[in-house]
Amino acid sequence: MFSFFKHKYKVSKPSQVRISIEEQFEELDKLGIKLKREMEIREILDMKIRDYEERPYIHLLMSMGRERDRIESNMDFYPTNDVWCFDRECIEDHGDYIQRLKRIAVMVDPIISVTNIQDYVDIEAG
Repeated sequence: MFSFFKHKYKVSKPSQVRISIEEQFEELDKLGIKLKREMEIREILDMKIRDYEERPYIHLLMSMGRERDRIESNMDFYPTNDVWCFDRECIEDHGDYIQRLKRIAVMVDPIISVTNIQDYVDIEAG
């Protein structure tokens, strides 16, 4: 009955390109996206290498931009200041915007100076 909605030709799904994690790092490096000197690749990988290679760049960029805990220094740490990956729903209380803007300030320093940051989150308004 509704055969006119069906495709006349079979559409094949494009094959997934696998790019080695080393090649991804090399390409990102060419774009200026690098790990901090004290970081090693193995320290930021959250998944199996195969996952990074089957979905090139997106998983690697997320791992590079995700906040890490540094046990020895008891502080939060980012593997790079060139990309940032964070939860879009991370604003829940007073001071949350300040924390995000401080992260941005670190990323753009010294080109842009961010100072005197204040915020207010109306928790009652949702």
